[in-house]
Amino acid sequence: MDASGGEQISNFMSSNATRKKYEHTSKKGDLSQYTKVVEFLLNGKHFVVDLYGVKEIVHCSGITKLPNAPAHIHGIIDIRGQITTVIDPKKYLKITGTKESDIGKWKIIVLDEEKAGSKVGMLVDEVLAVTTYSKQDINTSIAIDANSYIKGIIERIRPGLSEGDPNKMELIVWIDVSKFVEGL
Repeated sequence: MDASGGEQISNFMSSNATRKKYEHTSKKGDLSQYTKVVEFLLNGKHFVVDLYGVKEIVHCSGITKLPNAPAHIHGIIDIRGQITTVIDPKKYLKITGTKESDIGKWKIIVLDEEKAGSKVGMLVDEVLAVTTYSKQDINTSIAIDANSYIKGIIERIRPGLSEGDPNKMELIVWIDVSKFVEGL
């Protein structure tokens, strides 16, 4: 990740008054047993991408629609003189129920060009956190096939629920940035 990406994510994180809300560590111990991800929402569903696949997070504004583009290409945006393609993963993943009127609240997760293979950003409803998970919390056997964009499923206890609650487990889909963009 380049310096500006780290700075942009840091600025996003430090600008929130409730910084603790945006940080999660599942367990303490050997750092090699952990991975950092950016957690976000798509129509109320939790997803993550590897932190090191993210260049920066920007507010959604000034997207130019492209005529005759596939439905999952939301348009293009100029980010400090760099034209970046904005994809809508909700359309690509067939997640329904999104309101176009909520666009002012959306964020764009700009992916690292080296990892993604091109200048591309993902349109998301909300960025929740930069989160650290133990590798024990990640189920990597779920991949549909070798070309699947699903890197794994993170299993965690929903915040605020007790151990005895039958709905306590939350499953978070971990998207492999390079394979996701390759499949577009």
